[in-house]
Amino acid sequence: MKKVFHRFWFILYDFLAAVLAWNGFYYVRKVILQEELSFSLEAIVNSLFIGVFWIVIYSMFGVYLNLYQKSRVREIFLVILLAIPGTLILFFVLFLDDEGIIRYQNYYQTLGAYFSIHVFLAILSKALVLSYVKTLIKKKKIVFNTLVIGSNQRATETYKDVVKINKSLGSRVMG
Repeated sequence: MKKVFHRFWFILYDFLAAVLAWNGFYYVRKVILQEELSFSLEAIVNSLFIGVFWIVIYSMFGVYLNLYQKSRVREIFLVILLAIPGTLILFFVLFLDDEGIIRYQNYYQTLGAYFSIHVFLAILSKALVLSYVKTLIKKKKIVFNTLVIGSNQRATETYKDVVKINKSLGSRVMG
């Protein structure tokens, strides 16, 4: 139950980060292209579709698997790695026929702005959730049943090592 609940929060935070990134980009794009700022229902619906798009991308690459074994540093690199093709897909599908673009340099500016905003918010959301999960592991709210196999001296040494570093691992030695 806990695993599903934590995965839900991870997905929700990613969704909210993608929606906020798109809305932030919408504002920045209006500034870059010197257009009048106006929010509409269509813009909000588009941001929800963008959120779903990113959840699908992340799901396809297994981001929501093994939540308790994730490294925050590895997640940063994975976000950047997935943001490059994801942003390019959005660029070719949504940005390329943008009527507000007058000079081709505006394409680079809008693409760079969206990439930067998305990566920042995605990394922030993942860092928040993973830090919370790591805190739960350290507080032993989440534990991993561990079985030490061996005989005599070696098993005793392994047990002592596991107990010594248990806070960061979240291991509960069962036998």
